[in-house]
Amino acid sequence: MILVVEIKGDEELQEPSPENRKKNEYALAHFGRVNAHLKKAESLVRYKFNFLTPCSFNPFFQSLRENAIEKFRSELDLKLVETT
Repeated sequence: MILVVEIKGDEELQEPSPENRKKNEYALAHFGRVNAHLKKAESLVRYKFNFLTPCSFNPFFQSLRENAIEKFRSELDLKLVETT
């Protein structure tokens, strides 16, 4: 699992910027296509994109320690999906 993480301020949780909404939309689509290609090529490598804010640092690292990073979604990830 290759993690692609972008750090943002907690203020994005209140009102995510249009730029970050689009960046999230395009990144998820892009890595979805990359992962589909890798799966088709029978590669075990996968990419995962997350936005993180300081309030999600502890849950993020906890999910790494518990080997549960695949299912992790930050508060900002969830907010961006709900607002698109």
